[in-house]
Amino acid sequence: AQAGLRPERTVAGWAEQADLYRRVARTLTEFTPEVFSLDVPQLVAATATSSWRRLHLVEMSSVTRSRLRRAAKDAVRPGVQPTDLHGALVDAAAVLEDWNRHAAEPGTPPQVPDQGEHVMGQVGQVRERLRRLEGVLAPEAVAEAPLEERDVDDLVAAVDGLVADRDTLATLPERTLVLDSLRDHGLAELLEDLRDREVPTEALTAELELAWWQSALEAMISGDDFLAMMSGTDLAEVERGFRDLDRAHLERGGARLSAALAARWREALRTYRADAAVLRTLLKQGSPTVESLATITPELLQPLVPVVTTSPMALSEFPPEWRADVVVLLEADATALATAMGALTRAPQVVALGDPVIGRPQSFQVSVDPTATAGPLRPLRSAHDALDEVLPTLPLRTVHRPLERRLVRLLSALAYDGALDALPTAGEATGRDRAVTAEYLPEGTGIPMTGGDVVESTNAEVARTVERVFEHIRDRPEQSLAVVTVSEQHARRVAAAVQATAAQAPWAHEFLARG
Repeated sequence: AQAGLRPERTVAGWAEQADLYRRVARTLTEFTPEVFSLDVPQLVAATATSSWRRLHLVEMSSVTRSRLRRAAKDAVRPGVQPTDLHGALVDAAAVLEDWNRHAAEPGTPPQVPDQGEHVMGQVGQVRERLRRLEGVLAPEAVAEAPLEERDVDDLVAAVDGLVADRDTLATLPERTLVLDSLRDHGLAELLEDLRDREVPTEALTAELELAWWQSALEAMISGDDFLAMMSGTDLAEVERGFRDLDRAHLERGGARLSAALAARWREALRTYRADAAVLRTLLKQGSPTVESLATITPELLQPLVPVVTTSPMALSEFPPEWRADVVVLLEADATALATAMGALTRAPQVVALGDPVIGRPQSFQVSVDPTATAGPLRPLRSAHDALDEVLPTLPLRTVHRPLERRLVRLLSALAYDGALDALPTAGEATGRDRAVTAEYLPEGTGIPMTGGDVVESTNAEVARTVERVFEHIRDRPEQSLAVVTVSEQHARRVAAAVQATAAQAPWAHEFLARG
């Protein structure tokens, strides 16, 4: 503003004005400031060659040219002899044109402000630092516009945000070491691909798994000339054959196990004849007790009953010396540690399954006195929580049931800190037959029922539910249907509406009769 220029709002604008100051200073080393008050374009034409004037369609008499040449020479600084007066005047004309474009007020003569050289140097340093900063920022941070072309206020806010993010700077050395280690392990191309595609953090696990399997497949193919020569159709045929053989192998697994147990049973009968006679007698007498079966040698009993299924409470009927090779404790999250101790102490190996998010043990009290009152219940510690402190834990993070992945991810975010995910279904890939949909009915607003939080049944909701029921009967009659309501009143209204509509839809009678 001191020199009469319009203030710029970007570093690029500052740089352009700083360069203009530099050009003004260079022009003033050859000419006096009065040169900018003259008709510089006319001076340029007068000092040019005749061919230049013809090319630029300039007609000028010799008298005028002589007068303008004298004026141009008078504008030269004393003691200075420009080697190319015409070229110097061309530069001066360009400076004057650019100055008028940046000037806050028209007609302001070009000049160099105080501290002009200092300003030029500072602007150059700022531009250099911004270029270096762009080199280390994420691509998306500078995708909209280079830093030097952003508004000064936005640029200052962005830089302040980077300065405030000290945690990122604090972990920079560790992240650098991790990246170097990944590159040393041959993952440089993968890192570049992830960076170029700007893969989000939540997708890194899937990307790494895909890259691993692709690398494994490529390694298999490169080491087998037969696979390398096969087409996609051939590979699909091989895969189909392997799948059929694998399915057949699994289906015959039960028969193989039964045959192996039968062979062990026959061998045990020959080896333990006395125990076999006792067992035969117990079976003829009726249902033997656990205590009576405990007297039979395990080598004879185990082929007959390879897996014992019981509840923790029923284990009290087993003799104290009864042991198992492995104890599998189901619903460990809902089983109290004290209740499960009888099972945990009977095997050298324990496998406990449970979900501490949805299950927890519940206290209860019993009394033979009908007049007794219940005392305060003590919180119980689950077997899952106790075993989690002393045994290795394997979290299961993938839901293999055919559930809507969006629903699984919603529940995961609400209850599991985002740790769960589901495999994509065919319907999700095609966009058809979505497992979960939600509808909003503008006229379905009701009022709470007396004595509860349930909203009264509304006509709009009943009507839409009936429509969806008959849409299902028409489009998917081979699939069963359940309608779940939050109140008995709503269920009765929906059932009555379905029956009334069915009377007008004979084609739905067969489906409804099955229910």
